[in-house]
Amino acid sequence: MIYGGRYQRGETITFLAGVTLGDVGDVTGTPEADLKAFYGGNIPLSSSPVLATLALSIGAATADTPAGWTITVTDEQTAALEPGAYVIDVRFVVGSGVYVSEPLAFILDGAITSR
Repeated sequence: MIYGGRYQRGETITFLAGVTLGDVGDVTGTPEADLKAFYGGNIPLSSSPVLATLALSIGAATADTPAGWTITVTDEQTAALEPGAYVIDVRFVVGSGVYVSEPLAFILDGAITSR
């Protein structure tokens, strides 16, 4: 599991899911990313409630980062969540194989300033 850091409710969070094997262009269809609550260090089951479906956009490789997807949790989505621990993974298809990324966990704290 990857630890993505601490954030506050009401802010936009962006993560990069890099492709370390193959090419992002080999993915067929649209990758999917769901956000779920993360309790007591246990990865949620696939049947656990999805709290948000996240936007993904393809990111081209640069000198510093591999090609992959930018995963965005919007300010509206984080504002709707309670403070706590959350986890994201990305599901994608390459050829006839289905792959799921390593889970990415983060902590969401209560916002101090609100508008």
